[in-house]
Amino acid sequence: MNGNFSMAPLLFQQLYVIHVKVNSVLITAAFILLTNKTESCHEKM
Repeated sequence: MNGNFSMAPLLFQQLYVIHVKVNSVLITAAFILLTNKTESCHEKM
């Protein structure tokens, strides 16, 4: 899992990308855009 602040679109505060390993290949499983950086927002994620 990777949280990136600088890559998020203007309407969002943070972009999370979740990667999984399948047969020795790392693939992107999910993109999550967060509207703020609060603990409750991260818990809902």
